[in-house]
Amino acid sequence: MLFNLELFKIYTQYIRENSNYAQIQKENKFFIKTVEEKYDFLKQLQGALQVFYLKLSPKLES
Repeated sequence: MLFNLELFKIYTQYIRENSNYAQIQKENKFFIKTVEEKYDFLKQLQGALQVFYLKLSPKLES
C-alpha cells in the first residue's frame, strides 16, 4: 500500500506515524529503501506468500 501511495505521490506521513508501521520500519527499514529496493522487497514477499499458500493448500483440502 505504501509503495503504491508513494509512486502516486500521495502523502504517507500519517501512515508512517502509525505504531504498526513504525514496527515494520524498525524490522525492515522499508521507508529508507529506494523505489527499486522496495519493489524487489515486495516481490520477495509475494513469492514467500505463494510458497506458503502452496504448502498450506493441500492441508486445507483434507
